[in-house]
Amino acid sequence: MPASEAIAKLFARGRALPWARIYFLSEWAYRKGRAAHGGLGDAERAELGRLLRKSKGRRRNLTGAEFERLRRLGLKAFQAARKG
Repeated sequence: MPASEAIAKLFARGRALPWARIYFLSEWAYRKGRAAHGGLGDAERAELGRLLRKSKGRRRNLTGAEFERLRRLGLKAFQAARKG
């Protein structure tokens, strides 16, 4: 199993990954560009960026619902970037 596939499986579980890793992978996928954005709509891409900025790298800056949304959008972007 490639490392990126293993990370994607852990990412999907959410709480299995430390906050720093979720943040880093979400930010990486967000910044990767067109490959990641192909998996996200314009509104989703804007929301992912907003959540990353709001968090300022700290989990406690997000509500539980915002964290879940960041995790889901980050996973979707990461999977798209991994394929692209």
